[in-house]
Amino acid sequence: MGLKFRKIYLLPIIIGLILFLGLSFWFYHERIITRKQTISIMHDESVVIKKALKGIIQSQMHRGRIDRMRLSFILNNVVDSKILKYVCIRNNKRIIYESDHKVPLNLKFTSKSGYKIYNKIFYSWEISKYNKMPPPPPKNRKMFKFFMEHYYKGGNNIDNSYDFSKSNQKIIIGIDATGFIKQIHEVNSKLALTYLISCIALIILITAWIYFIKNSKLKLEFASIKERTEKLEELGLASAGLAHEVKNPLGIIRGFAQRILKTDDIQTIHEMIYKIIDEADVTTERLSDFMNYAKHRAPLFEEISVRNDFFDTLEIFKYDLENKGISFETELDDIIIYADREFLNQIVINILMNCCNACKSGTSVKLIFRKIGNFAYLEIVDNGPGINGKLLKKIYKPYVSGSPKGHGIGLSIVKKLVEESGWNIDITSELDNGTNVKITNIEIC
Repeated sequence: MGLKFRKIYLLPIIIGLILFLGLSFWFYHERIITRKQTISIMHDESVVIKKALKGIIQSQMHRGRIDRMRLSFILNNVVDSKILKYVCIRNNKRIIYESDHKVPLNLKFTSKSGYKIYNKIFYSWEISKYNKMPPPPPKNRKMFKFFMEHYYKGGNNIDNSYDFSKSNQKIIIGIDATGFIKQIHEVNSKLALTYLISCIALIILITAWIYFIKNSKLKLEFASIKERTEKLEELGLASAGLAHEVKNPLGIIRGFAQRILKTDDIQTIHEMIYKIIDEADVTTERLSDFMNYAKHRAPLFEEISVRNDFFDTLEIFKYDLENKGISFETELDDIIIYADREFLNQIVINILMNCCNACKSGTSVKLIFRKIGNFAYLEIVDNGPGINGKLLKKIYKPYVSGSPKGHGIGLSIVKKLVEESGWNIDITSELDNGTNVKITNIEIC
């Protein structure tokens, strides 16, 4: 039962798992992309702020030095903005300037450049290099004198200034990431909702698919049960017909036997014995037909040459038909088919026997075996009396016959053998306009 379950439902389950994994990968990938894009925007903003700070510091430098009070005043005013929350300037491990916002001790800025997000603050740092050369002196003589005194003689007070000329400084800034983090959460919430809805839709789809397969399987089982039931009904009808067909000859045989006991005439006895033999032959024929209809075996396919292997059978029937004044023609393509030899012979014999019993002198029967593509078809056509519409609907049922000489089991056997061979049969007929029997889907070697 478990193996059967896996075979039926394995495909939708595997496809469902693949789609679920693909959906999960998409959700994970989109979250990473959203985070990367948001961090990239914060990083770009931090780069702009650092460039602005570097420009401010550069503008306040004189001969590579900057006044401490001026630097603190400028940076304190900058840090008061809503975006910039933290500024720190380090010279090696020495802190030149740091805003009031304190950085946790576990947060290190050891590399030359980088970024970190901690407690809704985006920290970014890099080594800053400043232009250590003083600006060019002005051409005006008075301004030139002031410039030379300021840059080359007096300058800044060494004790109250920082020297930026001897080494590079690391500038660290922290910007408010609350808005960016909120944006990430909003996008992630939308992605999670989309992911959840998609998963529910996927579960519904796979469940519906499995239900459809189960429903189709039940329909097939129901059709199979119905077919078996109809077969049993037909077999019961055939059994009842057989009992009737056997009962009559047995009654006749019993009557002849009783008459034999009461007569002494040898000639009369001989005549009655021959009639008993005839009735026994009829009973044997009915029993043989019933056994052919009731028995079941799988077809044994082999290669059969249409022209060569049919010759003897068709010649026998050609003689029987022409002996009744019925012309018989054949059109056989030179092909080799896959078929069970016994099944094929029984099919042809039963159809031709029906033609022989139904047709009268002056009519014709034509047998065609032709190739179409990778398959062949067998067609037997006559221009006999035809079959009425009511009888045509139940032509395959056993002991249903339109001929007084027929016993109505031949076409039942034909249909059974055709279906077991994997072929299709179609019978069309009109009263006084002949009958056409066509068997298709015969495989060619």
